[in-house]
Amino acid sequence: DRKTDAEGVKSTDAEISIEDNIGGYGISAKEFINELKGLGDVETINVRINSGGGSIVEGNAIFNALKRHSARIVTHIDSFAASMASVVSQAGGERRMSANGLFMIHNPATISMGGSDELRKDADLLDKMETNIRNSYSRSNLSVEELDAAMEETTYYTAQEALDAGFIDFIDNANLASNAISE
Repeated sequence: DRKTDAEGVKSTDAEISIEDNIGGYGISAKEFINELKGLGDVETINVRINSGGGSIVEGNAIFNALKRHSARIVTHIDSFAASMASVVSQAGGERRMSANGLFMIHNPATISMGGSDELRKDADLLDKMETNIRNSYSRSNLSVEELDAAMEETTYYTAQEALDAGFIDFIDNANLASNAISE
């Protein structure tokens, strides 16, 4: 979405949203990438996120499309970035989160069927996916061991905890939230 001023000049900023699950019956990577391309030549893209996550494959495609875009990418966790949505949020050159938002990381999971050899292959694939997900959090302040433990436990972070852990760079409306609490 690009805004136009009174003279009809398009803004150099654009906004795109992930307000559903990633993949499946939610937002496909193909739809997202087409919308991203449709923004045209912009300087800044604000990515608004409120999602419980979804497909690793679709989420990685969205993450990679954002990373290779020439615009400055600012991700905004408006309410919830869980699982693959938390991975996508890391594509921002600047990562922001609402003061009342939540950020969640965990290990990937799947439903598998087959013989023991097939199940072992699926477990090996999950290990590879886990490594890729952990690598997407590399800008955090957490060591590999701390990330492994947090992902193993399924960890939810408040905005302040996400900031302290290095998953985000700024908390939006932090003063408004503290004023409301103190009143």
